[in-house]
Amino acid sequence: MITQGEIKLTAHFLENDKLKIISGVQYKKTDLEKKETKKFMGSYTKDEKNISPYAQMEFKPNPYVLFVSGIRYDKYKADEDMSATSPNVGLSIFPFASTDHDWTNLWVSYSKGFRTPPIDLKYRMPERGGNPNLKPEKSKSWEVGLKQQIAKWANLEGSYFHSDYEDMIGGILIAPRKIKFVNTKEAEYKGYEINTNIFPTDWLIFHASFTKMTREDKKTGKKFTSMPEKTFKYGAVIPDYKNFYFSIFAKQYNDYNYRDGRALKKHPSSGTTIVDIKSGYRFYIKDNMLLEPFISIENATDKTYYDIDSFEFGLREGRTISGGAYFKMDF
Repeated sequence: MITQGEIKLTAHFLENDKLKIISGVQYKKTDLEKKETKKFMGSYTKDEKNISPYAQMEFKPNPYVLFVSGIRYDKYKADEDMSATSPNVGLSIFPFASTDHDWTNLWVSYSKGFRTPPIDLKYRMPERGGNPNLKPEKSKSWEVGLKQQIAKWANLEGSYFHSDYEDMIGGILIAPRKIKFVNTKEAEYKGYEINTNIFPTDWLIFHASFTKMTREDKKTGKKFTSMPEKTFKYGAVIPDYKNFYFSIFAKQYNDYNYRDGRALKKHPSSGTTIVDIKSGYRFYIKDNMLLEPFISIENATDKTYYDIDSFEFGLREGRTISGGAYFKMDF
């Protein structure tokens, strides 16, 4: 069972809202119960708690530039406490602002990241690689991009990104046919992404994106397998039609391989298309109060597939249906 929530505050300052401050806190509690099966040795019942306060400043002194800076503090607790502070900065330039051709946005960003070790890898039986002493993975990333409106009904965006990871979790062979998960890897991820949005009406958006990414071990220079090099996503969104919204998105992994001993084989999830659906309705109780019930369906076509982090241990759930409600109050 997962319990989560967020409190968010947005404040505007200076003339024409040149300065905006966004702050808040996110909370998530996960109750996990793993039972022993033929493929999994052992069982456990664990709780995870995450609390993450954050703040971000957006400053636009004139129509041509936008400065963004922020900071996030993540505190994680299971059997032990883990925490990290993650800053980010960004700059956007609008070279044709205040003209009839203000369709271009150039931007660059830098950020640090933090990811707690998956609880399944910490508490599984040692015979299956479990290691309760796993540390968080850390990253440093930068990205540069261009967003160009090509017509009133469409835009195109491209970016190049580069990330360095430390303390990445990976399996090492400690005995014949026996592995253990440890923080040993240093990795470099780099690649590009192309996105397009098409607006045939004022209430419907079609979206498509293509990502090409290479992942290498910084110590050996070898490419990581069990991760797709190409990802294609596409879908449609109704952001607001008489307070109703709907989205349907599909993702497909390609050039997806894994190693079986020394042999390189095609991953069973290569070419598999996964579909996610979400829908909801916005009830405006008052001018400053909003109630938004929703329902979402993940893996709507009930495909068997594996996540992009692992092959043997990364089997994802089948069709999952969930629902809930958001409540928002403006002060």
